[in-house]
Amino acid sequence: INAEYGVQLSKKNMIVSLFIFVFSLCCNCDVAEQSQDTLYWKGINWIVTDSGDNRENPGDNYWSKNNVAVNSDGDLLVSITYDSNLNRWYSCQLTAPKLYYYGTYQWQIVGDLSTLDPKVVLGLFLYPSNGPDGTDEIDIEFSQWDYPGSPGLGWTVYPNHHTSLSKQNKQIDVSPSNTTTCRVSWTNGRIFYEYFDGHRDINDHSNPIDTWSVVGNVVAVDPQYLMINFWIFSHDPASPIVLTLNDFQFVSA
Repeated sequence: INAEYGVQLSKKNMIVSLFIFVFSLCCNCDVAEQSQDTLYWKGINWIVTDSGDNRENPGDNYWSKNNVAVNSDGDLLVSITYDSNLNRWYSCQLTAPKLYYYGTYQWQIVGDLSTLDPKVVLGLFLYPSNGPDGTDEIDIEFSQWDYPGSPGLGWTVYPNHHTSLSKQNKQIDVSPSNTTTCRVSWTNGRIFYEYFDGHRDINDHSNPIDTWSVVGNVVAVDPQYLMINFWIFSHDPASPIVLTLNDFQFVSA
C-alpha cells in the first residue's frame, strides 16, 4: 500500500483469512481453497473477501461479498456501500486463486477517477506470496490518501524481499477522461508502468499519459497474488460509490 500519504497497512491478514494455501515457484500454480465466495470475471474465478462482523486490514474495514458484481455488459462493478441498519460502511476485495508471474497486466476503467472521493482507494496490484508485508508488491492505486488536491494515481514498487532495498514510488495526476487504461509489465529485473486515455489494445504503447520504469534488484522475483480492492482509507466517504472495470488482461512474458 502506498504510504506516501498515509501509514502502511497490512494486507497479509486478509490473505490469511482467505487462504489455507499450498504454492510452488511455478507460474500460475494452484492455490488450495476453502469453501469461499467466488465471482467469475475475465476467465478468473476470483475469491471475494467477506469479513462478516469483523474489521480487517487494509484500513480496518468491513468487507462484503455483495459489493462486487458483473453486469450484463460483462463489466466488473466494485462498490463501497453503507448499511444504515448496522451503521457500517463496507469495502470490497477480490483475489485470483492462482499465483501470477512475469508478464503484462492491463485494466480498463470506465468513469472519471479524477473526481474520486479522496478518502477511498482503488487498488490494482500484485501482492507477495513468499515475502513479508512491505516487500515484493507491485501497486497501481487510485487515491489522494485524504489529501484533496494531491496527485491521485500512485505507482509503487516494494523491494524484493531477498534484498534490503527501499521501495520506489511515483505519484501522477489522474486523467479526467471517462475511459482509461492502466498497464504494468513485470519481467526479470524490470517493472514498467503505462497509463493511457481511452481503452487500449494490450500491445498499443502510443501516446501514453505517463510511463515509469523501475529496474534492478529491487524488482520482485517470486510469483505473487493478483488482487483488486476498493476500500476506505480514512473517515467515511461522502456517499456510496460504484466503480466500473471494463476489462482485465494478462499476457505471460
